[in-house]
Amino acid sequence: MFSDIHIEQPTIHDKNGFEVAIMLEKMVMILGLINIGTPADKAKGKEELVKIEKELMQCLNREAFRVAAINIGYTKEELKEVFSK
Repeated sequence: MFSDIHIEQPTIHDKNGFEVAIMLEKMVMILGLINIGTPADKAKGKEELVKIEKELMQCLNREAFRVAAINIGYTKEELKEVFSK
């Protein structure tokens, strides 16, 4: 019945899991800066967020990013923000 359904497996390319975990933690800090920082902090945070998202999306498929983000405690709202792009 479900044999025709493709389930994507999490994969990482060009980095190891530890490097990706550090990048995701950095992303959490940047999101916090964007939420509670000064206007200058928020602007800088948005610039950094674009850079780190680009790097992460080059080495993770969507499923790997989703699983890792959930494991470090991203909220549903944060995940929606990231995946809405």
